[in-house]
Amino acid sequence: MYRWLLLLLLPFLGCVGQRQIYPLPKGEHAVGVQAGGPLIRLNQTTLPIPLSAVYGAVGLGKGLLVDGGIHTTALLYQTIFIDPGVQKTWNFPNGLRPGLNTGLRLNTLTDLGARDWRFYPLVDVNLWWRSAKDHHIGFVGLNHWFDPHVRQIKEGITYRLWRPALYTGYQHRREDWDFSLEAQWLAPGTDNRFTEVDYRSIGDQGALGIYLTIQYRFL
Repeated sequence: MYRWLLLLLLPFLGCVGQRQIYPLPKGEHAVGVQAGGPLIRLNQTTLPIPLSAVYGAVGLGKGLLVDGGIHTTALLYQTIFIDPGVQKTWNFPNGLRPGLNTGLRLNTLTDLGARDWRFYPLVDVNLWWRSAKDHHIGFVGLNHWFDPHVRQIKEGITYRLWRPALYTGYQHRREDWDFSLEAQWLAPGTDNRFTEVDYRSIGDQGALGIYLTIQYRFL
């Protein structure tokens, strides 16, 4: 039952916070932890679903990096959820002109109980600004979640090939550490009144989420 619920709610649960805003130089590595999730109403209290992930990344040079993580919360439901990805930084901020990152991520889930494997591509476009000494980073962006499993959804659930997510956040960089706080509007345009849980959002559209990321950079 819980594994089915995990798959049904993927458009709301599959997103994590942004990992690399400022690109990693060639040969630099990063490891990090992430926590947070969509806001739900539970026992008259609004709180985020406690999702979590750990990840690693390495810079390849020329604004290119690769990373990958494992979603530790999914392991509680006998599901291996990993998300290898690649990101390219096209330009750095210059005054009011933002920097531009684009990324491609492949969310893959293996249900150990049902012996089922699925994948969900995610494409993101990120605009970011930095302070004079690069200690403060602001960013906004758009995620694109794609579901290629048109014939593998539970009866009664509306299939959508594409579900977007809007996000904005702040990253504080201090020496070798980065601390990020991010808010997302997941799946706007999707009616959340018939989902399994009571999501908090703008009207009855999608879900609002809050995410925290802490990472350490090293050579």
